[in-house]
Amino acid sequence: MDKLFYSSYWERNAANTLTKDIHNWLDRKHNFFCESTHIPNKAINAYRKLGQWENAVNVIWDMKVMNVKRNVVSFNSAISACARGKEWKWALLLLQEMRQESITPDMISYNALISACEKGLQWKKALELLSEMKTQGLQPDVITYSALISACEKGLQWKKALELLSEMKTQGVQPNVITYSALISACEKGLQWEKALGLLSEMETKGVQPNVSFYNSPCEAAEKCKKSGEILGLGIKRDYEPLIKSCVRECE
Repeated sequence: MDKLFYSSYWERNAANTLTKDIHNWLDRKHNFFCESTHIPNKAINAYRKLGQWENAVNVIWDMKVMNVKRNVVSFNSAISACARGKEWKWALLLLQEMRQESITPDMISYNALISACEKGLQWKKALELLSEMKTQGLQPDVITYSALISACEKGLQWKKALELLSEMKTQGVQPNVITYSALISACEKGLQWEKALGLLSEMETKGVQPNVSFYNSPCEAAEKCKKSGEILGLGIKRDYEPLIKSCVRECE
């Protein structure tokens, strides 16, 4: 009961804070004067958390009209809001606006932009952003690579997904469960069941703990290739053997 009470209290308090941040900005907008960039930035972040990307972008434009200085935090929040809304074109438009004001995108900017492209099924554009961030001297992290691999998975580009895995390893970036999930799904969609299972084994070797849903992709790939009976011959960890057998039975 106490947990439910405190959880509910925290949620109400968080919602009240977001509402307050938005109202603080709207008051300044009504008076056409804002003394600090911090105020609209908090409003943009509030709209982002509420999933209202249009309002987040509107604040960015209002800041310009009101001559309120915009910074990388302003744009990062707005781009992240666009990413959540799958609005990749708006996210890229905000990138152009940053450049016009000589605001240099940072790691957060590029990760949000790549995420927007991933959600918008724009894998080529996501890879272009990867090249651009490298040119800017920024080192992609696991968040960057996971979003890129997910973009390739959605674009049915399993070979490119595996290339990105190789690249991140070379750069010393360790894949996590999200990375492997996208990779395995990419291989499943590309009918590469052996590679999917190889990735599952690699996860185990590296101590990355999969969940039951991970076994759907290797099984689906095997079923599509009519090779499900060979799943058990690839040295999958004994702890998962009942799950793999279950998958095989479903496939066959």
